[in-house]
Amino acid sequence: MDSNKDLNRNKYDWWRNHRKLLMFGGFLIVFGYWINPVIQDSRNKNSCVSTYSELYTVPEVLEKFSAKQLEEFGLDTNAFAKALAYQTCTNQKAIGK
Repeated sequence: MDSNKDLNRNKYDWWRNHRKLLMFGGFLIVFGYWINPVIQDSRNKNSCVSTYSELYTVPEVLEKFSAKQLEEFGLDTNAFAKALAYQTCTNQKAIGK
């Protein structure tokens, strides 16, 4: 008689040999499920920033800001527009409003 077959120890041996891999895989799945809202929020914020930065580079919008303000921040118009867009998308008061 084979004691492994009688006691069904083959399943336990398989579990003993693969438990680290299965636990690590389970941990990765749970971590991915937990971090997903953070990733989605950053994607939405990047989309918002790109949309508003295109809006803020329109000359009519840039007329609100003097050249002195742009020099004060040390930014060109594109970088200044991205900074304004980031402030708008994070629900902070934008400069110049």
